[in-house]
Amino acid sequence: MNLLIKKQDQRDRLATLSAHLLPDWKIIAADHTNREEWFDGLNTADAVITMDWRDCPTTGVQRLKLLQLPGAGL
Repeated sequence: MNLLIKKQDQRDRLATLSAHLLPDWKIIAADHTNREEWFDGLNTADAVITMDWRDCPTTGVQRLKLLQLPGAGL
């Protein structure tokens, strides 16, 4: 299972996230300001933690099962 997060959150807010996930989860940290890198991450993600959905594709994210908005709580 792939979890997509913003690269900027990897060392700060979500630094301890991997300790709370089951071993079959892989965290993908992508640069959300790099459209191609972010969209590549979305295409392989089963879950995403983000509040930034500007310019996100509406198709091609067939694996995505969960969108967690940190503003709503983690």
